[in-house]
Amino acid sequence: MSLAKDGKTPLEPTEQERQCPLCGQPATYKPFCLGKKRRFSCPTCISFIVFADMEQDLLDLPPKQRDELSRMARECDDKKILVLDINRNLTDIITLAEGPLQVYNNRIIPSYEPRGNYW
Repeated sequence: MSLAKDGKTPLEPTEQERQCPLCGQPATYKPFCLGKKRRFSCPTCISFIVFADMEQDLLDLPPKQRDELSRMARECDDKKILVLDINRNLTDIITLAEGPLQVYNNRIIPSYEPRGNYW
């Protein structure tokens, strides 16, 4: 965690610009969790969480599957957010709160999590 000059106050993650990995539109994201996760904000997809090491997996999906994930992100309300991770091991799949809803390309696992977990 980065700290301000006083050495005590945590710095807010810096918002960065990037193409949305779901719809391809200009978007912003904030890294968090030591850079392992990214919260994307996009005018089309609204917002969703992506694990940084699987962003290329999203870009490699066929457009129809990316459109479906974009739709899932848009349908979230103020209480839940779409979280996209990859199939890391069987334990991760079993412990997803509401998932897996569907596994994309045998790797990408969408789940819904409380939005409050991600500020």
